[in-house]
Amino acid sequence: MKIRGTNSISMSTDPLWVIDGMLVISNPSGLGSSGQSPMATINPNDIESIEVLKEAAATSIFGSRAANGVILVTTKTGEGNEEATTTFNYTTGISNLIRTPQDIGYANTSQWFSIMDRAYQNSLNRNFTTTDHYQYVANASSKISRELAEDISTDWYDQVFRTGTFQDLNVSTSKGFKGGSFYISTNYRKEKGVQRHNDFERLAVNSNFNFKPGKNVKVGLKVNMGYTNNEKRESGTTSIIFYALPWFPVQDPYDLNQYYNPLTAGNPTAQNDPEHVKLNVKQYRVLGGAFVEWSVPWVKGLKFRSEVSMDFVQSNNVDWRGKTINVNSKFEPTSEAMEEAITYVGTNINAYGTYNKTFGIHQLDVVGGLEATRQGQYTRYMMGQELNGRYQEIGQPNLRTDLFGGFGEERYLFGIFGRANYKLNNKYLFGLSARRDGSSTFVPENRWGNFMAFSAGWFLSDEPFMDFVGSGTTLKLRGSYGEIGNQAIPSGLNQISFLGNISYGGPGVSGVNGSMPVNVPVATLKWETTKSLDFGIDYGFLDNRINGSVAYYQRNVTDMLMPVPVPWSSGISSDNSDFGQGSYDKDVNIVWGNVGDMLNSGWEFDVHSINIDKGNFTWKTSFNIAFNKNIIGSLAPSLDDAGKGIIHSDTPTISRTGEKRQVWYIADWAGPDPQTGVPMIYALDKDHFDVTGETKRLTDADGNDVRVPADPSNMQQNRFIQEGKSADPTYYGGINNSFSWKNFDFSFMFSFSGGNYILDVDRTIATMPNETRNMLAEIEENSWKQEGDVAKYPQLTQRGRYIIDGKTVNGFDNPDMYHNRELFKGDFIRLRNITLGYNLPKTIADKFHMQSMRVYVQANNLWTSTDYPGFDPERMAFVKYNTQIPQTTSFTFGANVTF
Repeated sequence: MKIRGTNSISMSTDPLWVIDGMLVISNPSGLGSSGQSPMATINPNDIESIEVLKEAAATSIFGSRAANGVILVTTKTGEGNEEATTTFNYTTGISNLIRTPQDIGYANTSQWFSIMDRAYQNSLNRNFTTTDHYQYVANASSKISRELAEDISTDWYDQVFRTGTFQDLNVSTSKGFKGGSFYISTNYRKEKGVQRHNDFERLAVNSNFNFKPGKNVKVGLKVNMGYTNNEKRESGTTSIIFYALPWFPVQDPYDLNQYYNPLTAGNPTAQNDPEHVKLNVKQYRVLGGAFVEWSVPWVKGLKFRSEVSMDFVQSNNVDWRGKTINVNSKFEPTSEAMEEAITYVGTNINAYGTYNKTFGIHQLDVVGGLEATRQGQYTRYMMGQELNGRYQEIGQPNLRTDLFGGFGEERYLFGIFGRANYKLNNKYLFGLSARRDGSSTFVPENRWGNFMAFSAGWFLSDEPFMDFVGSGTTLKLRGSYGEIGNQAIPSGLNQISFLGNISYGGPGVSGVNGSMPVNVPVATLKWETTKSLDFGIDYGFLDNRINGSVAYYQRNVTDMLMPVPVPWSSGISSDNSDFGQGSYDKDVNIVWGNVGDMLNSGWEFDVHSINIDKGNFTWKTSFNIAFNKNIIGSLAPSLDDAGKGIIHSDTPTISRTGEKRQVWYIADWAGPDPQTGVPMIYALDKDHFDVTGETKRLTDADGNDVRVPADPSNMQQNRFIQEGKSADPTYYGGINNSFSWKNFDFSFMFSFSGGNYILDVDRTIATMPNETRNMLAEIEENSWKQEGDVAKYPQLTQRGRYIIDGKTVNGFDNPDMYHNRELFKGDFIRLRNITLGYNLPKTIADKFHMQSMRVYVQANNLWTSTDYPGFDPERMAFVKYNTQIPQTTSFTFGANVTF
């Protein structure tokens, strides 16, 4: 989730989540290797409201953790309910993938063999045989003939996927009474995912209590306990689109009691079987907080409040694989398991006072206090092979391959904050806030940072000179400026860290395990600062039947905290084999520093209208759209002087001063050579690049673009910056329409996004004939066949072999070399939700002693329009060996009953 775009070149931009004043961990990647966000333990039925804080004045009070925005979640309480109420909510439904591999256009059995025959005829002057396949597959215990294979057409999608189902039951009770209130809820959810054996359970209990033990004292206690049991599966789409060929049988044709070749990657049914694999994550979470508030009796409007909260998460992860489907590094069948247990504890203490005073036309609101935060986690990790016993656990393995236990991710934060808001005559608004934060992330000399924010507002429509707009019009001008610090980097960077369990010597040397340094200690790191400016206008016309806002924002991030590459000669580990042209960022082989600046800016528009409100019928519309862009202001001097920027290691992208972050940096596809069918790319003018850092095509003496074969060497040396094309959307928004007539309600919502580009390497790989991979059916018809053809795809050959100038050149099917033929626009519009509901008339509800009853049906992700040919354009960027299960279309029935 991003609020107002991206504020970093390569770091996380997730917002801060605050639930009932309690700061919570919300890492979408989960703790350790779990891959499950702790937010999955939260019951959405308990949520009363969600507020997104974006402006500098609103987020500054939360300090450094609010650099990427804040999401405030308020849960339900019993306040205002004089009578006890009990509510039952039940939902059930089904779900299916939006798109399947068949929708993408992968070849069936006859098409697959036809493609391979053509490739083999072009390269070897003969047809393909299944023996050609098996020579590239280790541990293929069963081998079938082509004659038998041609009679097989396995629907691997049907084997691995299913119609998902889900049920959700929520029971809550609440009551307000003199001197207090309470709210208690219990939730149980059970899901069977669209991939077979992927099941999820959640049990959550929430309680909110507020009491007034004395006239001037108020106390409260909030406890949320959650448990999830997630039986995960590796994405079946990965194996289906790559390795599960359509002519593979599910069962061994020579022994129907066994799977066909389960030790290879080509049988996802075997790899998915719970008898042979267990991928389980269990999480336990307790989120609790308490407060005491004292209203000073002799000073009206003065209160003191103390809050303490704790977020406890226990994440247990088991990855077990039996020797029926698993092999070791020597391709020998072996059982293997990994178990990981992480205990995370975060605590937060606040103590502050508030003062509210109205005197005449003046209103004053002042807040000041202290905050202390501590967080850390203890990790226990063990991995082993050659397991003993009959249970799906690590037990006592004969071979322990990895072992770790220790405390990490430790961080302390102490803050002093204050805020004052002043309103004059209900027309003029002024705000000032200041915060001083100290973080254990930095050394003592750089530990403290000071951050301030200012805001102002003006109800323009209340001025006498605006009387001409009429009494039904509201216009408010607003603006703010503020600074927020950021310290979201690993802790302990001033000390050297080591990676253990490393073999000494090369593959041919029998060495012993040791450790190696993975970072250079640095003691000069300081706070990254985001300077935010925003202003806008809020409007309302026709007695607020039409209302909305227009806003502009600008975030200037200075002293960005980033990993900076260091050369191999430093002795620091690197997983990169080619430094090429420029400098690479790395998870290792780096030193952290305050590097450069970035500007993130945009416009936001939203409008809400009551189109019809007559009799028993109403029609309301809400529309919003936002535009965003980011520009890198500067990088490290050495990078700016060279003009070649930072080449990113996890994606084929580049970040350079004066341009967007992470622009695609890949070869320019020139199509097949019409004379030979060889795949070609455009040549880079390297002399021009060395002087200017700009990528442009090399031209010959006649001014024609020079083309070169798309072999690995040329692909690496002739990369082009795809100007303005990155994975970051430049606009996004949605429109919602809601209708009500008598006891019926109906609504539908569209969402949209665009301006981003998706590099689909999976699709590129599927256009290159290979004995062990699936291919797109269209490449047979649309490939080069004879001299003079102007085709979409090159000549089909065996394993990317082409004859160039009389010599055989290999490697054209290298999946690690990228070009822009499969660089697609990620624009889409999606029918996100349709809901039809019915409220039981009160006269009937009263007969059954009910306060209310509502039943509804709902459909999600029912329709999508996009030019992207892959599974799903939403949240996609670099699609290579994609492990995500695509989004689903779901249909839901629900009933809410209140007594």
